[in-house]
Amino acid sequence: MTNEEFQRLVLEKLENLEAGQGRLEERQGRLEERQGRLEERQGRLEERQGRLEVGQGRLEKEIKEIRQEQKFMWEDIKKIDSRLDKQEERIKLIAR
Repeated sequence: MTNEEFQRLVLEKLENLEAGQGRLEERQGRLEERQGRLEERQGRLEERQGRLEVGQGRLEKEIKEIRQEQKFMWEDIKKIDSRLDKQEERIKLIAR
């Protein structure tokens, strides 16, 4: 192999390496863009999750209030039922 052939071969390999490096840099650029978009989407998801957690907290508070009101209603129903029982007993006594 002559010196010129060797130099041509080295230049050819160097050109191939540079072309390959260019392709790798291109691909890396695309990957970085995609990563940026993923990070943006993750940020939006985290914001939405935060809003969902706030909403869940409000729902839990409202459920607690509803249960408390339900408890009061059942107490009122029991009082009314007790008064009805007493009225029925009086009616039975009067009817005799």
